[in-house]
Amino acid sequence: MGHQKCGAVTAAAESGEAEGHLPSLLALIRPPSNARRAQPGDLIDNAVRINVENVVRQVRGSTPVLAALVDRGALMVVGAVYSLDTGKVAWLPDSQTKTMARLEPRESAQCAGSRRTRTN
Repeated sequence: MGHQKCGAVTAAAESGEAEGHLPSLLALIRPPSNARRAQPGDLIDNAVRINVENVVRQVRGSTPVLAALVDRGALMVVGAVYSLDTGKVAWLPDSQTKTMARLEPRESAQCAGSRRTRTN
């Protein structure tokens, strides 16, 4: 789940800098955000949504454990964006978060380290 006005996404989209472990997160967020700058709408809102879509694909494709659970239907990974203004959650359509190629365990740990999943 991403959230409106995310500081990390804002820093990545606006080419800002961060301290501590955040530069590695910005490096993951920045390329997709920059690639979609021409999209209509608010830059940060778009970047938050794009980041959520990418993380859902990464988590679903993470091998060996998560991808197998997703494939068996034992785990559902969904994307959502939380609005700080309204307190509402907007669930992303599944068509926007199709599973990407399988990731090796080390790669997925780096990509999804602080991200959350929801199971049903």
